[in-house]
Amino acid sequence: MGAGEGTPLTVMGERTTLTIRAVVAALARAATRRREGAARLRVGWRAALSLAALPALLAASARAADELPRGTIVEGVKVASAPGQTYALYLPAGYTPDRKWPILYAFDPGGRGKRPVGQFRAAAEKYGYVVAGSNDSRNGLMAAPLKQIINALWKDTHERLSIDDARVYAAGFSGGARVANGLAVACGGCVAGVISSGAGFPPENTPTASLPYAFFGTVGVDDFNFREMRPLERTLDALGVVSRLATFDGRHQWCPEEVCAEGVEWMELLAMGRGRRPKDDALIDGALARYAARAEQLRRPADAYERYAALRAVAQTFDGLRDVARYGAEAAELKKTKEFRAAVAAEQKQIDEEQERAREMLAEGGALLDDSTRDDALVRIRRLAALLRERANSAEDGGARRVARRTLAHVYAETFESAMYVYEPRKEFKVAAANLELAAEVLPAYAEIEFELARVLALDGRDGRALAALSRAADKGFRDAAAIEREGAFAPLRPSAKFKKLVERVRAAPEKGND
Repeated sequence: MGAGEGTPLTVMGERTTLTIRAVVAALARAATRRREGAARLRVGWRAALSLAALPALLAASARAADELPRGTIVEGVKVASAPGQTYALYLPAGYTPDRKWPILYAFDPGGRGKRPVGQFRAAAEKYGYVVAGSNDSRNGLMAAPLKQIINALWKDTHERLSIDDARVYAAGFSGGARVANGLAVACGGCVAGVISSGAGFPPENTPTASLPYAFFGTVGVDDFNFREMRPLERTLDALGVVSRLATFDGRHQWCPEEVCAEGVEWMELLAMGRGRRPKDDALIDGALARYAARAEQLRRPADAYERYAALRAVAQTFDGLRDVARYGAEAAELKKTKEFRAAVAAEQKQIDEEQERAREMLAEGGALLDDSTRDDALVRIRRLAALLRERANSAEDGGARRVARRTLAHVYAETFESAMYVYEPRKEFKVAAANLELAAEVLPAYAEIEFELARVLALDGRDGRALAALSRAADKGFRDAAAIEREGAFAPLRPSAKFKKLVERVRAAPEKGND
């Protein structure tokens, strides 16, 4: 689960500053707030582009590409200019260096390049895209190493492959989405579009009407970052930016393959309208029929906002391809209606309720810092969390279930990642432990939280509670005895008979899924 999405809340008496917030803030400072820094970053991307244009490098490109298999994912392509850096790569089955190909650069918050490449593989094959997923860009990196990683990835792919520089795209999930948008803003037009899953812009990259690329956002209806993505959709609409938001039935995750394909198709339609690729009448007409049918299905008053978005999508996507003026006119009229305003207000009410429920739980978390209030706070936290889980597990989809699911994920993201990436690095172990305790109450079945809590408690010198947390981790299914034995924080615990017995219990337990 990525960190740093949305508005920071007060946790344990401080405003959280999660890792990706620090990353993208630094990136944005280098890219936009300081003009000189922005210029340096743009030069970096353009230098990579100019290298790809050199005849000698084009010759090397053809040779290098011949060594790579087509129609399958290569998990670890080595970056020639950056030893140790790799990326996952997909070349369409019909790839040949004889023509230029669009490319999609993908950024996962955990540096798992294969994951997004796999998600986009079917669309890449259908529409003829190269997909490169970084194995090195991840949450927790500051601006300088992140810039080096992306420049090296850009340079290597342009040297190896035959890339259409008018059709370069980026995609990312969570913190990776902020990296993708940070890149697209910083390079000032070298990226034609971004598929932004589960998060939007770096906090210091405020979108403007002159945004130099098309924005395709995606978010699950149960994603805690829905509270960011829906208002962002409305902001981009008000600015007149070419943009869409596709929702799906899911939580905080990479968008499903079919939504990835929808995003790539949308980029293809825009490329046709902008003269960046030849028109395909069959593709245009088939897509227009689907877009129009979607708008027609949304006729209930409660669907007014979704219908407006669908009409706007037709008008923007097919502008210059077909006569779609009537869709834009209908969207403009619908936006003036009370049904539209009521639909927006109802969704905003859900977002506000999620924020309030999250604040309530996070405020209770502050009492975990004081031993005299800790036990009572745990009772209240468990009651709140149990109520939310009951609603979250409801069989009937609706506002209450969505609010509950988003709230639980929201609190987990805030507490777990602020503990791991803010308070522990500062050696504020007591605060880190309190955040992890709250995270463990939100997701009580997650054994790894208890392991991390035990580690932080040991760093804070609270050996008894550390052993108790390790025991709970084992009870919940933690099976990595080697991780316990090699963890340096547990050195003071190793002489303890209880610790030795616990390690043996974990080692002797059956693997997950076998018991």
